[in-house]
Amino acid sequence: MKCLIERLFAALLLAVALGHAVSAAAQIAPNLVGTYSRKVHGSAGTLDLQLGGAPVVLSTNPAPNAANVDTNVNIAIVFSERVTVSGTWFQMACTSGVRTPANTAVSGNVGANAGSTFTLDPNVDFVYGDICSVTLLANAISDINDPLHTMAADFAFTFTVRAFGGLFEQPLPWNKDVSALPVSARSNAIIGALQSFGGWGNGNTLQIDFAIALLFADNTTPRRTITGTSPYCYGGPDCDAVPLQMPIPANGNTEGSAGYTCPTASEDCHVLVVERDEKKLYELYNATAVGANSFIALGAFVWDLTKQYPPELRGDQCTSADAAGLPIAALLPTADEVAAGDVPHSLRFILPNARMKKSVFVHPATHAGGPSSADPDAPPYGVRFRLKASFNETPYNANAKVILRALKKYGMILSDGGNIALTFADDRLSTAKWAALGIDSHTFNSIGVSNFDVVDLGAEISLTYNCVRAP
Repeated sequence: MKCLIERLFAALLLAVALGHAVSAAAQIAPNLVGTYSRKVHGSAGTLDLQLGGAPVVLSTNPAPNAANVDTNVNIAIVFSERVTVSGTWFQMACTSGVRTPANTAVSGNVGANAGSTFTLDPNVDFVYGDICSVTLLANAISDINDPLHTMAADFAFTFTVRAFGGLFEQPLPWNKDVSALPVSARSNAIIGALQSFGGWGNGNTLQIDFAIALLFADNTTPRRTITGTSPYCYGGPDCDAVPLQMPIPANGNTEGSAGYTCPTASEDCHVLVVERDEKKLYELYNATAVGANSFIALGAFVWDLTKQYPPELRGDQCTSADAAGLPIAALLPTADEVAAGDVPHSLRFILPNARMKKSVFVHPATHAGGPSSADPDAPPYGVRFRLKASFNETPYNANAKVILRALKKYGMILSDGGNIALTFADDRLSTAKWAALGIDSHTFNSIGVSNFDVVDLGAEISLTYNCVRAP
């Protein structure tokens, strides 16, 4: 009898406790529309409490109206209780096109093992700049109670995929994430050859040149007429036709000069202008102002910032304002990028001509200048060096680490011949300043060639200089 009384008293205490739990839940979430599941554990087992109603969505990842979402995101949906889904239970549409359920992997238990979290994994990544909407269809989502409760209404949310970092809006070689790519089979040979030549130029220091200005313009910026020197573009089809109307900011300058007058006989004299309204990049080589309203240049090159360029970019065997045929501006870190905490592209690096393999280039380069090494393992124009993931960043300040992360994620691409290895944008017109960021020309001097691997190495293309422009 005493044992029976003790059991009845224990049951009474459990009932009171459960009553308080239900009452507390009702006070905490009086407006919750859905089922709240709470497991109460005891020596006799587990009791699953269901506080009535239809299931609701508690959270999503990405969250509703999220921005800067990665292209490879998986979509997680958390319900208020365990649910089961049937048939077509979600729809997904983006500005780049509809994503069908048939092409989306779903993880999350169903039926008797139903869970409260489901993950949608599209088999094709989202597109940069996509605006996507996901709709969960109420009539296909129900809880596991008896009787079943379906969701009261469809649930929809949107998110925006991040735009491509850097100047260009499409995926291109210089904004390609190469952090997970395998090391090239030729990496040790190429790195070893460069070390045997003496490493970087200028006494084997990874020094920075800040001489090139990256200028910005819009549709209100005055245009100046660009005409060609003789022979223009070395007589080839590589350049854009002149005369050319080009936006020239009044407060800008030619590379290495205080204004737009430049000694073209002895200097490269680049002028780089991004026209934000047109979404074009203008790059001049060996250019100088002539009078108030015109320039002369050995080469003028116009890049479309919205275009998906082919692997041969403007055309194989075709040069650009850089000897490799690449857009210089796309590979220049700016002080403002570093201050914002992200350099979302490869860096430009150069080597002495005698340390680059002659007569060849590899994509993404489409051209080579005057490389002269006969060593078969000398680095070719277009080779990509990636800073080793194990490189110790501890001695560097937070801003310098932004550059190191870019070198680990995007690497640096061999673009021209010369002695100063790295090229960063002049900060005269930027908001952030290199000095304030703690970065100067010697910040990375101690980083040696052996700290890099070669990745993403394509087939060598024989250099002919016979430019064939791409459409």
